[in-house]
Amino acid sequence: MVRKLRYLFIVVLVVVLFSNTVSASTIKSFSMTYTVDQQEARDMLPLINEWRQSGDAWYWKSDDTTKYNCGTLSAYTYDYNLEQIALQRAYEIAVHFAHSRPDGSDCFTCTYNGTRSWGENIAAGRYTASATFAQWQENDAMYAGQGHRRAMLSTRYTAIGIGHVVYNGIHYWVQEFGEVNSGAAATTAITGTRTGTVSLNVDSATFKLDTDSYIHSVAYGISMDLPQIRGRYSTYYTWGSGGVIVPDSDLTNVKWTSSDPSKLVIQNNTTMKAVGAGSCTLTYSATYEGKSYSGTMNVSVSTVPLVSSDVTATIDTCSYEVNGVSPKPVIKYNGQTLVEGADYEIQSYGNTTRVTEQAYACVKGLGNFTGIRYIYFEIVRTPLSDCTLSPIPNAYYTGNAVTPAVTLTYKGAELRKGTHYKLSCTDTDIGTATVTITGLTGFEGTLTSTFKIVRQTASNLTVDAIDDQQFTGGEILPRIKIWNGNRYLTNGTDYDVTFSNNIEPGTASAKFTFKGNYTGTKTVSFKIVPRQMTNVYGSGINYPTYTGYPLTQPNLTLSCGSYTLVEGTDYTIAYSNNVNVGRATVTLTGMGSYVTGTSTITFEIKPVNTTLTTFTLNDTCTYTGSAVIPDFTLTYGNLTFVEGTDFTVEYFNNVESGQAKAVITGISTILSGTANKYFMINPKSIETLTCASIPNQVYTGSAIKPAVTVKDGSVTLVKDTDYTVSYSNNVNVGTATVTVKGKGNYSGTKYATFKIVSASNPDPDSEVLTYTWKQVSGKWYLYDNYGRKVTGFAKVKDTWYYMNASGVMMTGWQKVDGVWYYFASSGAMKTGWQQISKVWYYFDAEGKMLTGFQEIGGSMYYLKSSGAMATKWLKIDGNWYWFGTSGAMARSTSVKIDGKTYNFDADGVCLNP
Repeated sequence: MVRKLRYLFIVVLVVVLFSNTVSASTIKSFSMTYTVDQQEARDMLPLINEWRQSGDAWYWKSDDTTKYNCGTLSAYTYDYNLEQIALQRAYEIAVHFAHSRPDGSDCFTCTYNGTRSWGENIAAGRYTASATFAQWQENDAMYAGQGHRRAMLSTRYTAIGIGHVVYNGIHYWVQEFGEVNSGAAATTAITGTRTGTVSLNVDSATFKLDTDSYIHSVAYGISMDLPQIRGRYSTYYTWGSGGVIVPDSDLTNVKWTSSDPSKLVIQNNTTMKAVGAGSCTLTYSATYEGKSYSGTMNVSVSTVPLVSSDVTATIDTCSYEVNGVSPKPVIKYNGQTLVEGADYEIQSYGNTTRVTEQAYACVKGLGNFTGIRYIYFEIVRTPLSDCTLSPIPNAYYTGNAVTPAVTLTYKGAELRKGTHYKLSCTDTDIGTATVTITGLTGFEGTLTSTFKIVRQTASNLTVDAIDDQQFTGGEILPRIKIWNGNRYLTNGTDYDVTFSNNIEPGTASAKFTFKGNYTGTKTVSFKIVPRQMTNVYGSGINYPTYTGYPLTQPNLTLSCGSYTLVEGTDYTIAYSNNVNVGRATVTLTGMGSYVTGTSTITFEIKPVNTTLTTFTLNDTCTYTGSAVIPDFTLTYGNLTFVEGTDFTVEYFNNVESGQAKAVITGISTILSGTANKYFMINPKSIETLTCASIPNQVYTGSAIKPAVTVKDGSVTLVKDTDYTVSYSNNVNVGTATVTVKGKGNYSGTKYATFKIVSASNPDPDSEVLTYTWKQVSGKWYLYDNYGRKVTGFAKVKDTWYYMNASGVMMTGWQKVDGVWYYFASSGAMKTGWQQISKVWYYFDAEGKMLTGFQEIGGSMYYLKSSGAMATKWLKIDGNWYWFGTSGAMARSTSVKIDGKTYNFDADGVCLNP
């Protein structure tokens, strides 16, 4: 952007007379070279005329409040003589930017072919005609600042010539105004380089040295030409870099010097080289017309960024290394190789531990170099053949394919298995094995080598820790695992083991002697500790039935393996909650050296099951003709249960004689379950009944069988249902006997007599029979008082006897009407328990031998088909029963037989045969 450095005044002059009297001065003429562009100068004319003729042109009046509207003005004509004046003046203002000329004369003294100018505008800085025209329009200025504007809008002037030159890079513009056009012929616009002559009053000018260019800074290491030293005249009005440059030949002793050769070095007085960063002053000097002049130039030597395109940095391709690579870069600047530590330092490396094309070194400039630069390079795989493989040591047998210990290095760094290489070996047996090494990650290729597989030593084997072993009473032989790596050794094949001190609590040891693929011995110890009571085996626990008393476990046996613990020596026992129904606890506490700790065992105390109870009749039940409710006692051991509190009872078949049933149902906490209890309703003894007297019967010569009437109270019994009748001595005159035998609900025998009378004695009621025993030929016979021989059953003095059909009194075993009886040697019939030939039998009140289950005296017995009382074990209808030596059956109880406890229900059936 072009700057207007100072406001210039348009000078409008009238012709005046100047005095020719001037002081003596030194005028020198100088030939100067310009760039002329008159085509661009002429392009301003239409801009001015368009404005003049627009009708919109105006300028401020001197009061700065009133605008003067110019109206439509006539167009300027272009005067080519005025153009030559403007061009000369453009040369001159490049030296002396004023409306006076460099030699001190007035600007209007500049003429061409007799033509002069009547007004002048000058400007500098703008590149184009339009920009300079806008500058001269002074739209934003007030009256005092619109002199150029008023000149271009003047009605006095009719012609104009414009000049435009470039000197030392600055554009200079001149407008020359004429009152009339000179009529000079048109010329071609001058463009390009031209030489002009300027006269300068050197006495009023200032001479000094300068240069044709200025060096502000230079990068380190750069050599460059020094600017040309010039002698230059300037005046007070010289604008910018204008002024007169004297010929180079007028200068002598031209010289450059450096204030700091460590930064800038002068070479041959024509070039300089930057050799160190920093500030330096260059001094230039010369002699002109016998005087010495000098000037200075402050130059900054800048550091060179490492990223500069003038800096090259490379790192050669590297082979992969275990711990990463750190190659040195080669950095050059202008053919110079930079030195690490002086010109740069390596700050870090990146991606240098893997194969990549993007590995880099980060370097930082030092001294004359600055900034950070990343230098990328490639890392390629390293062949395993470039690595060093150390001799492979012997490897121990493992039972599997052996992978040996391999030491592989590259440039002194050891490769890591699994990361940098893998091993392949299929050999398992002792001998020479082959291993193949294959490169991984940054290594490639393979290597093959051999090594020895040798017997594994005991020291390399791992024996699993042996847990503390609890005392068992016998030899403790723990199963021990021995490992060769992850391979489990086999006892007997790979080793033998012997144990010592391995029974009693204390420290035991196991010694392993290895063989086969293994060698050496190893001994390990383990502890035998007292057995925890919780690990003691218990047997003989029973689940007793409630008794009302503390219950124990008399059959409890504790053992450790083959050793049976002794109460009081090895343990103590304590009971709790062992009286009432529910869960009782046995607390076992170890003592001594074999057992330790405490454990508990629980057992259930069961309520008495009604099947285990004893049903005892308090009185005999006899047929009554109505439901018989027996008076009984229900017991278990020393417990007596209360009806309505502990149980309820319901009866069945309790009217007729025979076996009746009582269903007992437990209803209390100590009695449970339901059981059938049986009791006998005995037939009613017919002897207690009334037998109606039989009237006398008249002898007929035949057996007389009169009807018999038997009554039980008011109930008349039914013959052959309730009783049977037999007759004896019922033919001849005398006393006949009627034998009434109970049947069904009645039992026993009742005798009645009647008289057989002759017609001459119809009333023999007063006769009483008497009996007489007679022994004939060693046999006894019974005769009545009529001398008649008695047969069958006869009761003599409250004792029953039996005579066979011959009248012989019978002794011993006799079967009468299918029923067995036993008669003593005296002939007396036996009843109740009788021991005959060391065997017990039971005969009821009628002397009949009983068989099968019989409840006698509150106990149940079993009489075999022979009548013999059973003892000990007996299997009946698939169930086992136990009869003690007394023959009483075990019911609702537990009995220890031959060391084992057996349980029996209320019916006597064994529950655990």
